[in-house]
Amino acid sequence: MHSIQQSKITITHHYRSYTIAYTIRKANGPTLLYLHGLGNTKKDFSRAYTQISLHNFTLVAYDFPGSGDSKTYFNEISLGIDDLVAITHQFIEKLQLQNVTIIGQSLGGLVGLLYAVTYPKLLKRFINVEGNLTPQDCNFQSRAIVQYQFFGDEDAFFSRIEQRLRNANKPGFSDYSAVMRININSKAYHDYSCTLVDYSDHKPLLQWYIDLKIPTLYLHGALSSVPHAKRLVQEKKEVVSIANSDHFPTMTNPEDFYAAIYEFMR
Repeated sequence: MHSIQQSKITITHHYRSYTIAYTIRKANGPTLLYLHGLGNTKKDFSRAYTQISLHNFTLVAYDFPGSGDSKTYFNEISLGIDDLVAITHQFIEKLQLQNVTIIGQSLGGLVGLLYAVTYPKLLKRFINVEGNLTPQDCNFQSRAIVQYQFFGDEDAFFSRIEQRLRNANKPGFSDYSAVMRININSKAYHDYSCTLVDYSDHKPLLQWYIDLKIPTLYLHGALSSVPHAKRLVQEKKEVVSIANSDHFPTMTNPEDFYAAIYEFMR
């Protein structure tokens, strides 16, 4: 059995040091690096370590600054998508990860896409789990967070978001609302949302994804509204719908989620 290790490293970005918490299970096969979504953490990938089909893969997940166990977040500055791409690059280099496939969920999907665009020769494959590709991908959560604004009242900020999530009446959103407040620093939540919306509104993300030369897989919940999935199929991009799942397939249907990943990696 391969051992699972919990550890931390220090990454310096723009002359500031961030303590990054991560989990790794080393094996002889390719590396699957999981990048979590907005208000999520590396723990969302925890069931991957129990999947027999992924036994020979090196599995890695880390918490973005201000998320999970990566508590460091400087309130006098704002981090965005480009910062997370740079931090991810340092993370890969420091851990000397080889033969890397990024699995990016939501926010992590956009970070993964920009990483693939910025470092086209460093990724073997890319799995996008409802990562932002169009302005419509922001309409439920991140756009609302930007509109709420952030004035330092953490309780009021999170309470409004939690109520919105509960009103969605979807199992994944309900589970997410229960842990979101402990998963992420409120200012980090707001800052990441702002840059997420900006990228989605003003950059040709869908075309960038279509133009990637490496093998790609787009995963989405069958209960999610994903109008651009048809375009991806037309462009000969692999698309898999996860049954009985919404935006959070790692929570709502992990069995089918990891089965789809294994099939793609075969």
